[in-house]
This record gives sequence, structure tokens and C-alpha cells, in this order.
Amino acid sequence: MQTWLTQRFGVRVPVVCAPMAGVASGRLAAAVSAAGALGMVGVGARHSPEWVTRQAAQAATGVFGVGLQAWVLESRTQQMDAALEAGPALVSVSYGDYARWVERVHAAGLPLATTVATAEEARAALAAGVDVLVARGREGGGHGRDAMGTLPLLQDVLDVAGDVPVLAAGAIAGARGLAAVLAAGAAGAWAGTAFLTCEESDTPAAARARLGQTGGADTVYTRVFDVAARSGWPAEFGERALRNGFHDEWVGREDELAINDGVAERYRRASAALDYDVACLDAGQGVGLLKAEASAVSVVAEFARWETLQEGSVRRRDRTPEGRPQQSRPRDALGRPLPYGHPDGVEPVSEEPLPPPEALAFAQTLLGQGRAFSAHEVLEAAWKAAPAQERDLWKGLAQLCVAITHAHRGNQAGATTLLQRAQQHLGGYAGSPPHAVDVDGLLAWCGRIREPRDLTASLPRLQGERPSEEAPGGPARYPEVGG
Repeated sequence: MQTWLTQRFGVRVPVVCAPMAGVASGRLAAAVSAAGALGMVGVGARHSPEWVTRQAAQAATGVFGVGLQAWVLESRTQQMDAALEAGPALVSVSYGDYARWVERVHAAGLPLATTVATAEEARAALAAGVDVLVARGREGGGHGRDAMGTLPLLQDVLDVAGDVPVLAAGAIAGARGLAAVLAAGAAGAWAGTAFLTCEESDTPAAARARLGQTGGADTVYTRVFDVAARSGWPAEFGERALRNGFHDEWVGREDELAINDGVAERYRRASAALDYDVACLDAGQGVGLLKAEASAVSVVAEFARWETLQEGSVRRRDRTPEGRPQQSRPRDALGRPLPYGHPDGVEPVSEEPLPPPEALAFAQTLLGQGRAFSAHEVLEAAWKAAPAQERDLWKGLAQLCVAITHAHRGNQAGATTLLQRAQQHLGGYAGSPPHAVDVDGLLAWCGRIREPRDLTASLPRLQGERPSEEAPGGPARYPEVGG
């Protein structure tokens, strides 16, 4: 199965090893990438730019990414300099003001990912121009928000994301978890806990042994360890870690702990001694699936096993006689999934690319029927099959249809973001577009949009000289579609 993640980065398994500071350095990133997933170097508050350079060089034996913390970058901007100079394929910035880095990362020609914990955060990230959303549920290990579970959050984020890829994070520790989030529509999994006990990680042997003996019910979401460590993490982000006696002693007494330097020194010594009855050991609720000793190859192989799960463990996509996937789940006119067997689904469109004239004509017909989402599917298939010099054109047309879809669904932020992206991609073809696409007319039509709901008022014309408002019989308008 191909997803955005596998196609963009050339990996076999749609999994990213989360950039866990203190765990995921260059050695683990290289091993994960060599095994067929995407490895990431995790940069923490204490890491120097020189450290970033060294670890990235070790990871650069294959495709890799670098993960940074926005709150740290406020005072250590050189970490970003080193990360971009290292030549990663992906940069993630989370936990703080990530938006200020979007333009810088894009200027380097790279996609930027950020972690979101609610649909509202996803909308804000889309408005900021983020390229990849990581929907991190409360089950996830390490720092984040304790807002929603992974699957409810994933559904919310997918509903607002449009054509922006979404990766699911939070207790996805093996094949069944990966199968579940892929079936829901994610482009892959962003997994951390699953890689904690890898021999290539920086996890100490004592920590690996303890992790291999722990169940998911033994984790807690807390700020106790950050307060004891004087870590500097913003208070809005707690962490999920293994529960221990120190936590139970101080939970609910964080204000007292913050001024007790004697206990802070005790905690410092315990951490140095790897005494996990006191020290923090981050892990998500998937920790019960870990073995005390593992390798990156074995972990990635376990994730890859999702494709061999029996029908019934996960609903897999139907396939054509030639073996190509095809969409079998019914959808309404706005592209929203309906229960299997629902009688009100619209006729699905083929996932096979049509010749350009037919694709444009069919997409125009679908637009006229109020099926902008289906029109997007037709144009997306053409985009993926187009020669390189035409791909931005087809991508812009597809994004325009997604913007219209969002407007019909009432998602104003998604509609605005996708309209802007459509204009950017179409703009490069103004004056001499291929296949008689009316780029100038489409850009003029986009320019008349003052607010997202205007996208539902009239039809854009994909080909020809005449704008939709001058069509015979008066302005062309969308038929009513069900909400």
C-alpha cells in the first residue's frame, strides 16, 4: 500500500520514528531508515548545533528527518541552522511557536510537520502553512497535551486537513495499531514508544529492562518529573511516563516541589544513577507491547506485518482484477464516509487516471452536480499521472475542488488555506496553460472570493474563455447538496 508518506520519502513502511530527544540520535535514525521506515533525529534543550550536525551526518546514510522543539528554538536558533544545513527530508517543530519557522523551512525547500492535539490546533497549523499534521493522542509517551485519545483526535483532524497529510501518534506500537490508523485515513504512524528498547537507541540498558516489564496501565500523565528536574518545559505540556514511587509522593504537590531544592538534588542524583524508582522514564500506553531487547529492523518488520492481517481484523480496500486498490466504502456528495452498506452513497469515481481532456470534462460535470470532492479525486489521479512540468497545474485544480468541498462542509479555515494553495500552484501557468485550462479565468474567479462561503455560490470553469457568471441562462450555481 502506498501513502503520501511512502511516496514522498521512498520508504516501504508508512511509519516515522518520532524524534525523541535523548533516545533518537543519528544511530537510531539511520537504522530505522535502513529498515524501511523514516528515521528522525530528536533535538532537545541541551543539544548544541555541533551535536545536531554530528547526528545528522550519521543519519544521512539514508533519508531522515530532524525534530526540534519550538520553545527551545526561542533561545537556541542555531539548532535550526544546523538542522537545515544537514540536508534532512523532513523537519518537525512542535511545542511552542512553530509558526515562525514555517517560512524558513519552506525557503530551504523542505516540508514542515507539527504536532496537534485538537481540531482547533490543526486549523491553526493549516493556516500557518504547515505541510504535515501529527495528530498526537493523550496515550502517547513523552511531552504533549492530555486533550483527546488518538482515534477520536485522528478523525477530527482528518476532517479538517483537506489534502494535507495526517500522521497518527499515540500508542501505535505494532501492526494492528498501524492498520487501524491507516484504515481511518492517516498517511502513516508517528511512533515513539515502539522504538524505545531498540539496541540502536540511546535508551540505557537498565531502562530497556524496566520498559520490557511494564504494561500500558502503569503510565501516568504528569508534570512532577519536569518540575523536579527544573527542565524548563512549558507548563502547558505535561508528559506521559512510567508511574513510580517518586511520582506518587509528589503528584498534587508540584508547587511545593518547585521550591524544594533538596528534593530536586535528590532527583538529579537518581537520574544520574538510572534509579527509575525516582527518575523519569517516558513511555506511552503502547509500552506493554515492548520487548526488553529489540532492533530497529525487528520493530519496523512488526509494523510491516499489518498488510498480512486477516480480513476481519481490519477492513482492507477492495482491489481491481489487476490488483490496484479501489475505494469501496460509500461516501456522501461531500466525500464524507458513510457506514458500509449505506444506501445513500454517491457513485464512486474510478481511481484510474483519465486522459487530460476527459479528466477536465468529467471534473467539470462533477462540479456541476455538487460533487467537488469527487472532482478532486479525478483531478488528483490526473496529477499523479501527469508529467513533471504539469503536476502543479493538476495539483492546483485538485486543491481548488478541495477548497470548495471544505466550504460546503462549513470548514472555513480549510477552505481558505486550500484556496490559497490552489492559486499558488495555478499561478505558474498563467498566460500559456496546457490542455486549454482557463488558468486566467480561474485565478480571476478565485480573486472574487471574499469569504469561504462564496466558494459555494458559483461554478469555476476549468476550460474555455467565458467565466461562469456569463454562462447562458444566467450565473452558474451549485446544486444543493446534503449536509
